[in-house]
Amino acid sequence: MKKVIAFALALMMIFALCACGPTTGPGPAQNADLDMTAFYEETIGKHEFPGMVLAEGDMLEMFYPGLSDLEGVAEFQVYTPMMTGAAAELTLVKLADPSAADAVKTVFDARVAACTEEGMNYPETIDAWVNNCRQVTAGNYMMLVVHTDCDAIQSEFEAAVQAK
Repeated sequence: MKKVIAFALALMMIFALCACGPTTGPGPAQNADLDMTAFYEETIGKHEFPGMVLAEGDMLEMFYPGLSDLEGVAEFQVYTPMMTGAAAELTLVKLADPSAADAVKTVFDARVAACTEEGMNYPETIDAWVNNCRQVTAGNYMMLVVHTDCDAIQSEFEAAVQAK
């Protein structure tokens, strides 16, 4: 029954997100050196990801508490799977101030810890968060990726940032 309710809530969230337009302030990159939306779209085109949604509002605060309030963060995008239990995630952050990197890393570490706690996820999901998760800093950008191709995605991210 819980799975049915979770599935129904996920579907409602998808439809709600479809109705919402982009917000101003921190969020999708505008006039940034790295087009984070383009990087995301290219990445999911190259690497098989489950259906992903852009986390906003309550969902964002539930998964990445405090990220939207961090000083020194210019923009961010958090993409998470529509279905719970799917071991994939892609979070991109542009720093306005390099000194904010430690605070972003703390938020990233908290997300990883929450996803690897005993009993919080399926064993395969926990394993993926432990073994297929990378936190990367390249220039004034940061990325947290959970994917079986995490090393390739890390290299592509570093190359994309360096090319700008």
